[in-house]
Amino acid sequence: MTNPTLKILACCHKQPTSNDLLINMLNSNKKLYPIFLGNNCNNIASINNRIVYHDNVGDNISYLNPHINEFTGIYWAWKNYDKLDNPEYIGFCHYRRFFNINDINELLNNTNIKCLSICQSFTNSFNLGWFFLFQQDVKFTHIRIKLLEQVLSNEEFELFLNGMCKISSNIVPFSNNMFIMKKEEFFKYCEWMHPKVINMYNILYNNQQNDYYINDKTGKRYVGYITELLTMFYLWKTFYIKNNNSILLKNVIQDLS
Repeated sequence: MTNPTLKILACCHKQPTSNDLLINMLNSNKKLYPIFLGNNCNNIASINNRIVYHDNVGDNISYLNPHINEFTGIYWAWKNYDKLDNPEYIGFCHYRRFFNINDINELLNNTNIKCLSICQSFTNSFNLGWFFLFQQDVKFTHIRIKLLEQVLSNEEFELFLNGMCKISSNIVPFSNNMFIMKKEEFFKYCEWMHPKVINMYNILYNNQQNDYYINDKTGKRYVGYITELLTMFYLWKTFYIKNNNSILLKNVIQDLS
């Protein structure tokens, strides 16, 4: 059996130094490729002889990166998939957070998975959905709930409140916008996500007089933070509650410096 083709894009916004974890991971993982987001480091064409991608060429929304974070890279891969040589699987991770997999090819071959993501285990006293909704200030809590109510269908919003937010004593996708998906599943995810992300952006930032607008460093990235929650919700409702050819990894390699 031939190995499935796979590219994992590591989202970056600055040139790595020789001591960065990204360099070590590039040396050990031939499936990993940097992608620079938000019109950054345009002069870099390769790192350690590995081709580098940029989210500001072709069909792109790179200018939105200060507000929607990694999703500009996800959008770019979706709309410019041929520039990635059309891999059977596509993955995303961060420049300081990587999948801890010794042999990805063996994993994909043996399981024929549709989706692979990281996970977190929670006890009865801790609830993932409510953690994401209420982990920060009251203002952002209100924004999250109101935005989710506006961008999700009535059925999805009810599923979120009555299902996902009541998860306890379980293992659930805790994605941080990290995943590996089959191409077809990745396109479905992007088709579901994109209008919601743009809708949230328009609600928050096109009318600076609305109740949601906050002009500070955190406020400018609210949509980006909520995309992580939406990705987690999508993975949960699409794959994990259905046991739909999916795998959850229990740890990642990350640089906490």
